[in-house]
Amino acid sequence: MKVIYKLYEIRTERRLTIRDLEQLSGVSKSTISRIEQQDMNPSVLSICQIADALNISPCELFYIEKQ
Repeated sequence: MKVIYKLYEIRTERRLTIRDLEQLSGVSKSTISRIEQQDMNPSVLSICQIADALNISPCELFYIEKQ
């Protein structure tokens, strides 16, 4: 199974830049970028901070892909 993060999709739908999301969430631009590129598995704290900034449930930021 693979975790797929939907952060880029959600962020761009809301017309937010990575910088905007950094300011709203307190999560660094580099971390946000790496999550969007599927280059890292974020901490639970980062997921919660981003979800809170976007006013969504943390579960909405990802889905599980069965391989």
